[in-house]
Amino acid sequence: MRLRIYLDVCCLNRPFDNQENEIIRLEAEAVRMIIRALRQGTYDWVSSHAVEYEVARTPSPERRALLTALLGEAHAMAPFTGRLVRKARTLQGLGLHRLDALHLAFAETAGAKVFLTTDRRILRFAEREGTVISLAVRNPVSWLLEVEDE
Repeated sequence: MRLRIYLDVCCLNRPFDNQENEIIRLEAEAVRMIIRALRQGTYDWVSSHAVEYEVARTPSPERRALLTALLGEAHAMAPFTGRLVRKARTLQGLGLHRLDALHLAFAETAGAKVFLTTDRRILRFAEREGTVISLAVRNPVSWLLEVEDE
């Protein structure tokens, strides 16, 4: 069985962000590499209605269309369940923003082993509250380096 990963919207948007900053450029390339690996079937990509919701709110029509098309390539859609709602509420109670809590809860309840994000707040939350999350939360660059070392 292939490793199941979840990419949040910050991650999916990274290749479209201003590439003048070296860190953003590095993260964008890492996301492109991960998307290539997903297309090659190296990993299973699980997405969610929370991702669809955020993508639908993307201000740029061109970017929104590209992201919507990309979402069509996800291998699975995380189901909306009572367990997910309970998990999201727990995460929100620990200080995570509502939509971020939903993303993590969707990923976890769908069986993702890795949650990829470029959002520093989510990464810091996962470091601080890691015992309540049953999946790895990583920046795409650091995750690729980890995978390469295995």
